Amino acid sequence: MGAFLLMLTISSAMAAHPIPNVTSSFCEDSVDFQFDASGASAGANFSYRSCLDVASASSSMECTQGVPCPGGPDLAHAVFTNGTTYSVDHSGKCVANACPSCAPPLGMPFSFLLIDGADGDTSRGVAKYVGTAEIDGSNMDHFSHDRGAVQKGAGVMNWYLVGNSLMRNSYVQASGSMAGASGNRDFSGKLKVGGTRIEPAPASSFDIPKGCTPADPTDSNALFKSMGSEFGDDFLGN
Repeated sequence: MGAFLLMLTISSAMAAHPIPNVTSSFCEDSVDFQFDASGASAGANFSYRSCLDVASASSSMECTQGVPCPGGPDLAHAVFTNGTTYSVDHSGKCVANACPSCAPPLGMPFSFLLIDGADGDTSRGVAKYVGTAEIDGSNMDHFSHDRGAVQKGAGVMNWYLVGNSLMRNSYVQASGSMAGASGNRDFSGKLKVGGTRIEPAPASSFDIPKGCTPADPTDSNALFKSMGSEFGDDFLGN
């Protein structure tokens, strides 16, 4: 009887909280941060402004000189649109590269918006509703998936949402010297002083930067690769 009640409770929770399709157009002031296995802060935090729009397959990033940025210390502004990444350094020089692997759904950073199992896609496994958690003063729905059940050595990915808006990812390493360490990306805008989040992203967020020339045919997906395995995207083959 007890086992039946437990199964019923789990089934009811899953029915009440189906895996959502995450809001796919927004701009936010993001902070990426890492903890070691003891829970202490590790490494430098990335702090930047980014916009994503899945429908138009567009993304953008703005970084401040002297502040750690996923695109590296030289990146000032980057836009991915129409299959091309335009990267502008702090001197104003622009480099344009064709980047078919940057496109949604699996290109970074779009892949962060995919919760395992959403829309019935079980190729990456299926996340489960864990409950609620209070983060940055907001009560959020928590979904989690142990990706090691699908890919050996992969860790546990966690998603925290308010409604359909993704506010944070947290990826916990499963093995090796980094076991127990986590990479976290905050989408809420609340961690950055004066930070904001806007839904949907204005179309102007993806305008090609002035002075940029057409792309060469080289596929370049370097912009977000620094997030790598620390933030869980290696699981998606990037």
